[in-house]
Amino acid sequence: MSIAQIRHLQTQSPGQPFALELASGRVIQIYDPRTVSTSEAGYGSIGVLHSDGAFEVFGAIHVVSVSVGVHPVETERLKELKERATKPQGRET
Repeated sequence: MSIAQIRHLQTQSPGQPFALELASGRVIQIYDPRTVSTSEAGYGSIGVLHSDGAFEVFGAIHVVSVSVGVHPVETERLKELKERATKPQGRET
């Protein structure tokens, strides 16, 4: 089921971000659908090319949901990063 959903999202124009939520609770945010590869062989596999160049492969059976847009967990992470980046740095004297 998740492979069909991912392939459907990859064909949308323009490509929309989507998120893969794994059984472990981990969320993998996908901003560019071209960075995801799928295979239906066996139980199915999903490969994700991360922005740091790492390539991760996991079984499709581990995906519990596929959601369109930016996942709330990712939104919160980005908000925290922005707050840290814009927080004035105190100077010790």
